[in-house]
Amino acid sequence: MEYSSNCPEMTGREILELFIESGLHAVGGNKVQWKDTAVCVGIVSLEGGAKTVLINRSSTRHHAEDGLIGFFEENQKRINSVKILSKYSPCSNPGFDCCGRLREMKKKLIKGNGKEMSFELVFSALYKIIRPSCLQRGCFKGSASGHNPSEESRENIENLVSLGLSVRTFGTGDWAELIELLALWDASRGMSGTGLASIRYGDKYGRWRDFEDAELKRDFEILKQRLEGEVRVRMNSLRKIDVTILEKEVCKIKEALAQWK
Repeated sequence: MEYSSNCPEMTGREILELFIESGLHAVGGNKVQWKDTAVCVGIVSLEGGAKTVLINRSSTRHHAEDGLIGFFEENQKRINSVKILSKYSPCSNPGFDCCGRLREMKKKLIKGNGKEMSFELVFSALYKIIRPSCLQRGCFKGSASGHNPSEESRENIENLVSLGLSVRTFGTGDWAELIELLALWDASRGMSGTGLASIRYGDKYGRWRDFEDAELKRDFEILKQRLEGEVRVRMNSLRKIDVTILEKEVCKIKEALAQWK
């Protein structure tokens, strides 16, 4: 297994804590200051059984997904499967549009390989998407500017769900995989990769993160169900419009035929 990273100075612990603390809400007096830094860990299976792990951090000019997408571009015909463990769900920001680029990348990979392939995306926090539980808590205060966060949130969840990938929130198996990959990465650089599991499941974060994972999963399911409902309403509206147009055309034809009688 090979590792490639744009942040070799970071330890496995630092990266793991970015994932763990992402989106954590205050519970029982515990609270944490969320860090803006985004990070992705991509697990790419290649022809012949080789595997490459990509660990990328965001910067002011680049999103964490950029390095992964670049690797996919360079190795299109060699890739058998992709799994992305991401701190945040991918953005739809103008100039970056990680959602759109990942969607197009999957199409290229399938076309290049001539077959369907596994392409998973797992995230530990939603990016610029208003969670139902946040509204209940009163986390969301709205905006005094002309910006409409609610509309942006709706567009972002629509783009995320329509990615065409297997998209979901972190589960127990994903944390175990992330911890193992980061421990091996530390060991490959002569660092101690032990103790990472105790960070995720220890007294400080264990139950707190478990609670957040369960709530995030519920929120994501609610958001998807709402979106499906909106899509059905839109489709029904379009059908009604089509019927109305058809009825008008029939009336015109009848009027035209009446003139010939």
